[in-house]
Amino acid sequence: MGLNNIALITIIILFELIFLWILFSEVFSFLFKKIENIWIKIAIKKIKFILKNNLHPHFLIKEAILSIAINTKKTNKKIILKILFSSPYFIFVFIFIIKINDFQGHFSQIIQLIFFSIWAIVSIFFLLFTFFRYIKIKQMLNIKRKIIFQKDAKLFDIHLSRKLLEQINHTGSVENIEITFSSMEEIYENRDIRFLLFELKPKSLFKNKKQNILLNRDIIYYKLNGNKEQARHIHYLMVVYSNYKDEEFYNPNYENNMRYFLELEKYHSNDKNKL
Repeated sequence: MGLNNIALITIIILFELIFLWILFSEVFSFLFKKIENIWIKIAIKKIKFILKNNLHPHFLIKEAILSIAINTKKTNKKIILKILFSSPYFIFVFIFIIKINDFQGHFSQIIQLIFFSIWAIVSIFFLLFTFFRYIKIKQMLNIKRKIIFQKDAKLFDIHLSRKLLEQINHTGSVENIEITFSSMEEIYENRDIRFLLFELKPKSLFKNKKQNILLNRDIIYYKLNGNKEQARHIHYLMVVYSNYKDEEFYNPNYENNMRYFLELEKYHSNDKNKL
């Protein structure tokens, strides 16, 4: 094998490694994307509860559903664009090296076949991942149309006694999260949260360990790239109707969680520029 061929193969392999890294960056952040799937599941469960009980919920629930749909569609689009960006190169190299020159088992051909196989498997996985999320989003938006929303409805359908903010030990507090994690910084760096979200299954979504994450406004805000209004909408959806003891999404700490949400509403209404 001549030096020119070695140089060419080296350049091709470097390009393939770059493209695979771009695609695999989605794998490394995949588990953090699971939180979007969890939001969809919880939204569908609460929509069905609303319809079953013929409730006329607050307009914030509609906004939460739309926020989840918008955010999930954005990440789906990002995944698909990365696959489309890399596909012409891998397909061209595969056809050029494997097909045109015939497969003779050369080292370079085997390497290309391995890279192409990795790219194809990962791409198919993520295409299926985005497809099934798209189906769930459509389901969520379709059943949402059956609900009559009211802008003047009460945020929560129970009476809450007043408490000082420092006395409200809500489920998503930093203190409760740091019982599970070493620091909020590690949450933001996506290290520990991946292992927690990996354990999340439909039957365990409402256990306290998971609720610490799902009810923390800062984590929701961070996941939505700093969109304050969308974080508000989704936080409300996570808290509302959690006082119904016979429902799967019942949370024993519902009063403090609701109080904390109302405190945030007052806080942000006084200064719209605050987080």
